[in-house]
Amino acid sequence: MANDKKTRNEFIVDALLSGEPRRVAEITRMISDAMGEEIRGQDVSSLVAKLANIDKCNLGYFMKKEKTGSGFKFSLVNEIRELATDEIYALTRKFGRYSFTLEEAIRKVPKLKKYVTAAKRQAMPGRGPGRPRKDSGRESAVNAGLNGLLAALVQELARQSGLKVNVNLIVHLEGFGG
Repeated sequence: MANDKKTRNEFIVDALLSGEPRRVAEITRMISDAMGEEIRGQDVSSLVAKLANIDKCNLGYFMKKEKTGSGFKFSLVNEIRELATDEIYALTRKFGRYSFTLEEAIRKVPKLKKYVTAAKRQAMPGRGPGRPRKDSGRESAVNAGLNGLLAALVQELARQSGLKVNVNLIVHLEGFGG
């Protein structure tokens, strides 16, 4: 690490490295004690959510989230402790000078690969970020009709010689998804 001052993400990692599942309130108290200042629980909750999200943070592949009666407890998988603490901290950064990639982590601790594979497999079935929603039959028929119309328009324009054509198409569809 470049400087000696820890980030809040690093304090969260420290709280989770014990192996004990912890609630956000407990993590917040530990960070406040370590920093010597009051930290808001909602700030820690937001950071923990970001760290647990595999789309935003590589550490998320190795975080466990278990439902309790009135919330969640978070912990890290046991195998992660085989990495150096600075490497674990660096997993909180997706890119940049002090980041640590999943590939590097798996190369150092091959047992971590099962968590990455499982998380990617789990993310596939449903609709997630960047994944298109499944069209209903009605929407597919409309899309096919529009595609046919556009294809016919392009063919007709190609047959016309010597024309310079700019086409702007705006389509507003109402009444779908109900």
